[in-house]
Amino acid sequence: MKTLHLPILLLLTLCYQSCGKETDGCPESTNDFYNLTDAEKSKVPYTGSDTLVFISNEGDTATLVGQGKKQTYKNITVSLGNPNCGGTHSENYDRIEYNFTSNNTKLNPINIIVYRATDPNSYVVYYDFAINGINKFQQTSKFIYNEMNYLDSIKINEIYVPYINIRSYTNPSNKIYYSKDKGIIQIDLDTLTYKKS
Repeated sequence: MKTLHLPILLLLTLCYQSCGKETDGCPESTNDFYNLTDAEKSKVPYTGSDTLVFISNEGDTATLVGQGKKQTYKNITVSLGNPNCGGTHSENYDRIEYNFTSNNTKLNPINIIVYRATDPNSYVVYYDFAINGINKFQQTSKFIYNEMNYLDSIKINEIYVPYINIRSYTNPSNKIYYSKDKGIIQIDLDTLTYKKS
């Protein structure tokens, strides 16, 4: 009877070992999140429900109404090892989007997106602005954070506000004048200048 149990035990052990070998090299899935810091988020001083009023050099008014603040993640997923395993590595890059609609067709809509570069070794955060889907502006956190860039100021409601100007990469003659504390304080579009009131 002992001789019968030994071959069965050996057979079960071999089966268990061979089944185990089929899953060797199949790492567990991982999921990493690269979030924006509070300091990076604070460089956009909007809540998402703001109302902004701009007056142009021709006297027309543009009222921008916030349509909310949306946080999403840009996901990049790659397979790990053997494609038969199903193991993946996901990288999730934080994105915050602010959308404004306007009664003025030249400034409708305005979108602001803040997002981390899709590279875990990069500390760069991008601030993207789009006006009317045509004029697109982009600046990096390194430029926005550098106090030396805020040398000029514009008078808004009797207060001088330091700013940087960000050129449109779709139309370089167009500019946004941006303050870390006040947000967009002036917009130059062709011959029109919209100043925050």
